Amino acid sequence: MNKRFGGKSNRVALVGLLILMSLVIAFAGCAQKAPEEKPKPAETATETPKPAGITLTTAGGTPGGVGYAIMSATMSTTSKNYPEINYNIVPGGWVGNIHRVNRGELDVAHTTKAAGALAMSQKGPFEGKPKPENVRTLFMDQIEVYYFIVARADFPYDTVDEIAEAKYPLKVTNQPKGTFGGYLWDSILTELGMDEETLKSLGGSLTRVTWSDAASLLRDGHVDAILAVGGKKIGWLEEITALKDVKYVGLSEELADRVSKKYGLIKVKIPAGTFPKQDKPIIALKDTGMIIAKKDLPEDVAYKIVKAVATDYEYFKSQHAMLQNFKPGPDMYKLSPFPLHPGAIKAYKELGYMK
Repeated sequence: MNKRFGGKSNRVALVGLLILMSLVIAFAGCAQKAPEEKPKPAETATETPKPAGITLTTAGGTPGGVGYAIMSATMSTTSKNYPEINYNIVPGGWVGNIHRVNRGELDVAHTTKAAGALAMSQKGPFEGKPKPENVRTLFMDQIEVYYFIVARADFPYDTVDEIAEAKYPLKVTNQPKGTFGGYLWDSILTELGMDEETLKSLGGSLTRVTWSDAASLLRDGHVDAILAVGGKKIGWLEEITALKDVKYVGLSEELADRVSKKYGLIKVKIPAGTFPKQDKPIIALKDTGMIIAKKDLPEDVAYKIVKAVATDYEYFKSQHAMLQNFKPGPDMYKLSPFPLHPGAIKAYKELGYMK
């Protein structure tokens, strides 16, 4: 009995061992035969490649001012048409922007024709400064910035020349030191022998204040006149004329010719009715704006900025009231005091504005 029972037990153990070995072999075989997972090829063949982005450092004037608004209009129009072009706008000034573009600190900036002309001739605020060899023009924005005088209604003179000839003790306001408009008015007065010290010696005064303060001084009768700089619609001027009459004082033809040649301004006749309660035409001076770029701004970027503004000009014009005179065409570059950027030239030729 014991022998039979032991033999049976050995047979059972042997069968179990064989089954276990079979299972091990089977699992090993399965593991060897399992196909390796190959990485799937990236499905990029049908995807549209995204353009490489670029972020430009740009500058206008002070936030809320015309230069800042036009820089914003330029870049928003560009980004709308070419989303790969991003931008930052930092505060600046019409004189300082030229220096900063020339040094490569700014990619694109807003300035004016007169500032550009003085920079190229190294006169005025650019005297003793390096010639801006690294500055190129993208386009002229065709805004109209007028230089004229707003005086009390009973002011006895029609031109600034007459004021100088009469040695009248003029009490007048100008913009603070460091502003380009303030500099130009100081220069015009100096041309006539009416600098700040001379005015004081005659019993007059020159007060440097903001536009809102200048309006208050004229409205309250503390000054005779304001040396004005602005477009056809000026908030502070509309506020004054809503309460009282004013008189508009211009320049003689001879003085306007002399100053325009020397400072890069444009002589202009402003028709009656251009400004509130303006009953007579006056001879004045005009400046216009421009968008400039550093010389080594990539050609395709300069091209896209110019083409966006030229082709989507209705959107561009809608961004600020002073852009209403803008028209795409040769006027986008004709008055430029700087050489044109090659990218701008490419756009003008493609659009048929240039041969």
